[in-house]
Amino acid sequence: MRGALLVCLLGVAACGFLPEDDYTGKRAGDGIAPWADLGPAQVCLGNEFLGPPASTPGGLCFAETTQEARCTGDDQCRSRELCVCGRCTIAYCATASDCPADRICSFSEHRCDLTCFSGSDCPDGAECRNGVCRGRCIDESDCQTGEVCSSQNVCVTADCEDDDGCLAGERCRVQRTPRQVLEPSPAIDGRQIVLWLEVSDENQLDQTAIWRAVSEDGLHFTMSPAAPVVEDGLTARAPSVIRTPEGWVMYYEVDAGAEIRVVTSLDGVSWTAPETAIGNGGITGQGLFNGPQTRAGLVPEQQTDFIFTVVGEELGFAGAGGLLGLYAILALRFWRTARLSKDLTGALICAGALAMLAFQVFENVGMTMGIMPIAGIPLPLMSYGGSSTLAFFCLLGLVQNVHMRRYA
Repeated sequence: MRGALLVCLLGVAACGFLPEDDYTGKRAGDGIAPWADLGPAQVCLGNEFLGPPASTPGGLCFAETTQEARCTGDDQCRSRELCVCGRCTIAYCATASDCPADRICSFSEHRCDLTCFSGSDCPDGAECRNGVCRGRCIDESDCQTGEVCSSQNVCVTADCEDDDGCLAGERCRVQRTPRQVLEPSPAIDGRQIVLWLEVSDENQLDQTAIWRAVSEDGLHFTMSPAAPVVEDGLTARAPSVIRTPEGWVMYYEVDAGAEIRVVTSLDGVSWTAPETAIGNGGITGQGLFNGPQTRAGLVPEQQTDFIFTVVGEELGFAGAGGLLGLYAILALRFWRTARLSKDLTGALICAGALAMLAFQVFENVGMTMGIMPIAGIPLPLMSYGGSSTLAFFCLLGLVQNVHMRRYA
């Protein structure tokens, strides 16, 4: 018994003599592993990355004839360049966090630079000046994208907000646009890392929407698509997304946390706003032309493919049921005309019209309710569109013709 107690005491004491990790200060035996700082994750919208909301747009001036090489990572760019939103260029910075971990922000020129102690720390063609690597040049062809050759034969940069801040023959390549980005919800989708983000409006921080960004390396993210995936009246915020066997489920806040809502998606891009709109109608609906989600434009293609959501939200269960009842009466009339037809041709015309009506109504209403795939099938006599309406009127004319000649 005493031997076992002595072994336990020695083990506990030994934990206090384990070496400390230089990064975290934690002892190796306490179960906490150190984290490696890889720098900021760059979230791009088009060719610009999103920066702090209180800042101004920022970029660098360079010659109008300069062509930026496309890239997917920093290793595809030249020594002083970085891959900024898919293009190789000298990276603009306004804060230290705008630069990767291996670079510092030279605030005098608003650029991310390699640090050095001597010329041997810099790549070929560059020298160490004031602790950072700078290129030597005779003309601008010796400089890298975003740099110009100064009178001292050194490659320098000139920061700008727009083309007015550059010289003649130069243009401003804006790299950073002010937006507030909060509440990232990460997930793995195949070989991509996906972030769903709360992003504010450019001018009004209280107007937010949920965007989707994808990345191959976890550091360079691009908005895909280049538009919000969930808006909800510009009050959607704080997304939390989980993967399910059927697709994706997102929980998010609206109206500054007044309510938590849930939507689903098959691909993580198109979310089930139409189902929400239909359920929002209740029994009698919100009133004609008063549907909040319809008026806010939350339902895509609500005048064509998703016209049934407008009926469901504004006229409710009663209006939607009444519309389906009218379609049922029309289908019965087609069936009756087919039975009254005196020849096979007339019967086949009516049977085809009935099949076309039934399929279009079932597919359109089904895709609106999420039980059928989205296929762009219009709702007869309801969806906006001249060709669809004209074709269905021709179909009605054929059935009327068969009915007119039922006794011939």
